[in-house]
Amino acid sequence: MRADASDVPAALRVALAPVLRAALDAARARDRGIRFGAVAEYRELLFNTAPFINLPTNLASERPDLTDAVQLGAFLGDVQLPAREAIALARTLEAADLGRFRGVMGASFDVDTPLGRIVIRDAAAHRYTADEFPATLLVVDLGGDDTYECQVAANASAENPVSVLVDLDGADAYGYVARPSSLDTTETLPSDDAGRARSGAGAPSMSRTGRQGSARLGVALLYDLGPQGDRYRSLRMSQGFGALGVGGLYDAGGDDEYTLEAGGQGGGILGYGALVDAGGADRYTAWAFAQGFGYVRGVGALYDADGDDVYDSKVTPILYPSPQSRGSNSSFTQGAGFGRRADQAPDRLSMSGGVGVLRDRRGADRYSSGVFAQGTGYWGAVGMLLDGEGDDRYDARWYVQGAAAHYAYGALVDGGGRDVFNMTSTRENMASGAGHDFSLGILLNLGADADVYGVPNLSLGAGNANGAGIFADEGGDDTYSARSALTVGNAALETLTDPGRLMRPTVGIFLDGAGDDTYDRMPAGPVGNDRTWSQRIHPEAPLERGMGVDGAGALGLW
Repeated sequence: MRADASDVPAALRVALAPVLRAALDAARARDRGIRFGAVAEYRELLFNTAPFINLPTNLASERPDLTDAVQLGAFLGDVQLPAREAIALARTLEAADLGRFRGVMGASFDVDTPLGRIVIRDAAAHRYTADEFPATLLVVDLGGDDTYECQVAANASAENPVSVLVDLDGADAYGYVARPSSLDTTETLPSDDAGRARSGAGAPSMSRTGRQGSARLGVALLYDLGPQGDRYRSLRMSQGFGALGVGGLYDAGGDDEYTLEAGGQGGGILGYGALVDAGGADRYTAWAFAQGFGYVRGVGALYDADGDDVYDSKVTPILYPSPQSRGSNSSFTQGAGFGRRADQAPDRLSMSGGVGVLRDRRGADRYSSGVFAQGTGYWGAVGMLLDGEGDDRYDARWYVQGAAAHYAYGALVDGGGRDVFNMTSTRENMASGAGHDFSLGILLNLGADADVYGVPNLSLGAGNANGAGIFADEGGDDTYSARSALTVGNAALETLTDPGRLMRPTVGIFLDGAGDDTYDRMPAGPVGNDRTWSQRIHPEAPLERGMGVDGAGALGLW
């Protein structure tokens, strides 16, 4: 298969040759990694079902059948992800130094291949439509304010194992063609052609189209190398997402806007997904399973290098109802790990969760969410929110800010600044270093700054039902406000009739370094500035161990 490349500068052709080789290596590795990869129907089945082991769907054909040994085997290890080859492809792209071709006019190349189209366009403003570009292997755009409405940098089918986009410049708009549904509201994203479906109290999107760094049974990478602010909008499975695949989105800078309903912004479901933003005052909006989210056998990471950023995980309108809070979405965002709890499901196939990480290196950031967020883990999972220096605000409701439940780990580490916790949110339960049911929750706040904490029950270093919670603030004149005894270094068993639980510890630890601190807790109990204390909820349970230290010296946590 040949096409005329005479309009493409020779140096660019030379630079792209190793990129194409690396892409083909990744495609071959994808096929080798599938146990029955030679069977097209099997590849198609996995492509169609993998994301919906967690995301809701209204099509029976997309719901995984975990009683089927072939599908279950694929989800538990029979598919080996082409992670090494995806990393090699990313390194090859970076080594190609394509930014030197920014602004070149007149370049044009377009050829269809069995794996997808290869396209090169010059620095004019271009529009990429879904009809014209149904599946792409490699797209290189040399600049201009471009509009992308296709499945760019996304595996469009099982026969499109690798999809890469490199956009060198311009204020670009990454989106889709809206097909409004009667279930859309003014507060939700408009639907695409898959519409929405009623699910309990909500009407989540049923979109089955991944975009903007969406890997499904393959590798998908999006590089936007321009310094301008870009806009990314998609419904599901987008903006650095992997389901039995490796997906990534890198934006080099500018004040960017990322909007997504569910599954992405650094999300992994049986795969790996990453979103990396090099700087700017960015805004991230999502409803669920995003902003550093990992499900079963998945890893999701969001990294933002600099800027005063906003992370908005929508509490309402409710699309993914929370079993804990009737007025909130079940978020699993902002550093969240989630597992499959099936002790009451017909198949009884519980699976340990994945790893979700959100890392913001610097800036005065704002985090808002509902339930399960901001460094949280559930059912054998790990979630971490790692924030660097800056005056930050955190607002959320339940299982948040270094909280974990059911054999899981959750942590929030803040690198310093005058931070404020839960001054505008509805405070419901479990926050700020709390562990429930053989889980560990940690909140570490570094630096000698004056921080303000407003917390619900089971917070500030609290353990429950054989869990452990650790809270530590390095120093500063801090303010603590709580309306429960199960806070500020305390522990409680939910039941005193289970001998097994009575024989195992439940631990809550609270540590505060130097500073003139204020405690407003009801009941007040033994806590206070420049004091040490021990406490527990049930005097008859000796392995409830709650303890606290408000010291005169710095803790030296870091």
